[in-house]
Amino acid sequence: MSMARRRELLRFAEDHNVAIIEDDYDSEYRHSDRPLEPLHRLDVHGRVIYVGSFSKTLSPSLRLGFIVLPQSLVSHAINLRSLIDWQPPATLQTTLLRFIVDGHLDRYLRRTRKIYSERHQIVTDFVQGAVDAGLLIAPNPSHAGLHITPLLPPGLDEESVREGARAAGIALGNLAQCWHRPEPPQGLIIGFGAIPTSRLPTALTALQRVLAG
Repeated sequence: MSMARRRELLRFAEDHNVAIIEDDYDSEYRHSDRPLEPLHRLDVHGRVIYVGSFSKTLSPSLRLGFIVLPQSLVSHAINLRSLIDWQPPATLQTTLLRFIVDGHLDRYLRRTRKIYSERHQIVTDFVQGAVDAGLLIAPNPSHAGLHITPLLPPGLDEESVREGARAAGIALGNLAQCWHRPEPPQGLIIGFGAIPTSRLPTALTALQRVLAG
């Protein structure tokens, strides 16, 4: 959202006495424009509950996330957390705290941003070429994250493309599972977080052959 819309949303929350849950999903990995100012940074009335995780930045196997709460909700959140789980991973939490405080996370993010930005450009160029060739439909502009989601032209369905890609040794995400409505659009999730940069061009060339039939 634009800055004006962000401030309008904060005014709405204050006027209607409601909270905003802000999941800062991809803020660490923005590739082509400046990072957006979180609502939490703009909030002066304690209306924003700011949440995130380390699944993308470090590893989903850590199973660690964080929440920044207005002071009025802290005790309630502690009580709720104790009902959910009496044994949080204290050793992992302590280790991660030291990792952050000592500056290692910040240095790691600076290094990985360069890697993921290069991969993002490679996939973006591939998608644009496939759009020009009529093999894909252009997605909404993607400035952040570790995947791009182009749509498929009429006559191609996601499942058959995913099966063809799988036979070629390529794993694609399942876009249909990201939709609640019964007839989701036909498209692809092309992720680039877990593949070495050097292997991307070969994989994308193979995917283009699958799309071309």
